[in-house]
Amino acid sequence: MRPHTATEPPDRGLRIERLTTGFASPAEDYLEAPLSLDALVASHPSATFFLEMTGDAMLPTIHPQDILVIDRALTPTPGAVIVATVDGSFLVRRYQPGMHDIYLVADNPKAGALRLREGMTQQVWGIVTHLVRSLTLSERPPCAQ
Repeated sequence: MRPHTATEPPDRGLRIERLTTGFASPAEDYLEAPLSLDALVASHPSATFFLEMTGDAMLPTIHPQDILVIDRALTPTPGAVIVATVDGSFLVRRYQPGMHDIYLVADNPKAGALRLREGMTQQVWGIVTHLVRSLTLSERPPCAQ
């Protein structure tokens, strides 16, 4: 497959190609259907949003500058990574319902957990379904451990 530059749009769109690290496949000349990132990550296109992560509360899972794919049509399940508003602030945390309380838990132990209490203004804004991360180190800040 020939590389494309920003000034030269691909003539057939992006395609998925399999990388063989062992013996070549007899079907290596077969091309997959065009790749649509929208179709891949957006089950509910009208309810799908993209947000850039800031802060380190979800390290090592989610890094600053990762692009989060948020689906607002889904209902949170235990352990799901969610975007929530709590008292007017957006948070990205894991949704952990307990017997009597709901907790929003950071993956970074330094950030801790937030117990949602009566009187707090709170809403699950959406569920993080995918993320886009640059693997080019020059485009990423150093990871705070």
